[in-house]
Amino acid sequence: MIFIFTVLHIQTSGTVMKSTINIMKMIKCYLQFWKRIFMFSFLVLVVLFYVTFYFNCKKTFTDDLEQTFAISLEHLDEEQRINIELTEIRNDLIQKLRFDEKNMKNTSKMLYVPSEEYELLRRRIYSNTKEVWYYVSSTLRSLANEFDDLKPKVSDMKTMVDEQYRSLLRDVAKLVDVDGYSQWRWKEFGSLSRLVQKRLQHTQNPPDCSKAKKLLCNFIYVS
Repeated sequence: MIFIFTVLHIQTSGTVMKSTINIMKMIKCYLQFWKRIFMFSFLVLVVLFYVTFYFNCKKTFTDDLEQTFAISLEHLDEEQRINIELTEIRNDLIQKLRFDEKNMKNTSKMLYVPSEEYELLRRRIYSNTKEVWYYVSSTLRSLANEFDDLKPKVSDMKTMVDEQYRSLLRDVAKLVDVDGYSQWRWKEFGSLSRLVQKRLQHTQNPPDCSKAKKLLCNFIYVS
């Protein structure tokens, strides 16, 4: 009986020890689990703290940055407004200078551009002088041919008329130089020359040769 009890006691003690070991293992695992939970919670709290601190700092920095940016925009708007005012003042001055320069040029043109009546009269004097000379010269030649005894006198008259004719043409030519309009005339000559050359260039080089008008010329050699 004692042996059986001893065996039973040993078996019971072994079972209790195993149960105790199992319980210890469970407690250890349980503690490790909660330890991990605590560490995870602690890490989460630390992360939340840093995130909150970061966003608070970022918000403060953002607010300061927005305030600085707003102040910079105000200064920029002010400088832009001043720049616009200075630009308007500069443009006004440039327009006034151009207007004054244009008025001076117009005044200069009014002083040195002849009237149409003056220019027509000058050209008429020149052409009429030549026409009178042609008529007188032709009449004198006819008289010399019809009357032989008048040839010496007609020759003297023709010489005098020729001298007067050349002198009159020279005076008309000097009038062109001394009337102050020679520069305007050269300018008009140049403009007319460019206009004629441009027209000739356009006529000789049409955009579509098939639709352009053509001028046919026959060259006849006469021996």
